[in-house]
Amino acid sequence: MTFKADKLHIRKDGTVTVDLSSPQESGLGIIIGKMYYNTQISELLGDMCSGYPHNGGSHTLRLRGNYEDVIAGIELIRDSTPVYPHMAVTAAKMDLTMLCNQIRMSVESKK
Repeated sequence: MTFKADKLHIRKDGTVTVDLSSPQESGLGIIIGKMYYNTQISELLGDMCSGYPHNGGSHTLRLRGNYEDVIAGIELIRDSTPVYPHMAVTAAKMDLTMLCNQIRMSVESKK
């Protein structure tokens, strides 16, 4: 998976902004919804996290910070959000893993 350019911005200083917003019924939308409504993860992410849980059919979530913190936040969301077994959710978790790898490689290539 490669995140679209309008969803992922990596600055030369290693600051990353990623928009994970997704339709609420998609795999990633389900994960984001469960994160907001069933966990305290958004509070752990603090100022790095923005967006409003629900935006008329989408679950919105943007993360911004140094790349290591953003990757840790994505992994926290992926691994700590309780969701029911579903093919789309499993695929979304794999996409989040690939996104973390994409961020790492992009930042490392700019050093």
